[in-house]
Amino acid sequence: MKSRFFSITCDHWTSAAQENYGALTLHVIDNFALKTYVLSCVKHPNGTCAEEIEAQLVTDLNSWGLDRGHFVAAVTDTASNMNSFGRSISSWRDATLLRHHYCADHVLQLTAVKAYSGDIGRVLHQAAVDNIEDRDSSILSVKRARDLVSFFHSSSIATEKLRQAQTTLKPGATPLKLVQDVKTRWWSTHDMIKRVLELREALKLVFTEEFRYRNSQTVPTQLEKMQLSDDDFESLENVEYVLKPLQAAQKSLEGERYVNISLLPVMIHHLRL
Repeated sequence: MKSRFFSITCDHWTSAAQENYGALTLHVIDNFALKTYVLSCVKHPNGTCAEEIEAQLVTDLNSWGLDRGHFVAAVTDTASNMNSFGRSISSWRDATLLRHHYCADHVLQLTAVKAYSGDIGRVLHQAAVDNIEDRDSSILSVKRARDLVSFFHSSSIATEKLRQAQTTLKPGATPLKLVQDVKTRWWSTHDMIKRVLELREALKLVFTEEFRYRNSQTVPTQLEKMQLSDDDFESLENVEYVLKPLQAAQKSLEGERYVNISLLPVMIHHLRL
């Protein structure tokens, strides 16, 4: 690493045991190949505040003998503690090249979330109003799709009904399962919506059969209550259309074996078109 320029990414999280951790990763370009090394992963009993992360960084730089004069970038998410951390290290006098940057993939995710989220409490409160804005309608449709997928994942009976519906519609084809989105998999909401749309006809058949064979003519089953309307499917098509290019951009930026910063201006340009 002597005389080599490098950058560092910083991540922080709270574990399932409610313990705070911070990790620092070194990145260097060697013969046009991206090399990555974890410098440290440290538990922070007092929380991952800016001062704690900066102290971890100083310790790592000293331990690994890294020259601050060759430190060109620190990349973080947009959390307030990372903002404070970035401002603090940007003032280091012996790191004149150092700049604090936000993770482009993270910023793209914040942008993508705006396509399918919002103030759900406000939207649900207005659900009885006739003139709901199109954007709010899309938000509700994504929420209904997420609730539907969660229900299928929690019910083996519903999952079997979906499998049988697919077998009826496409004999011999391999049945598909609904995909649940996960917050830590940034483009998983796109995959969830795409799979719901792929299984649209099978889902409609499930709801038709559910209505036909319900125990009570006046009381809908729990599965029937999850039914998506034609308007929901249309809204989901629109959201999937918006999320698709963002998903492609995010997946490209998640590569760990190639340098991707040169891709970023091109991606942003095409996303804006």
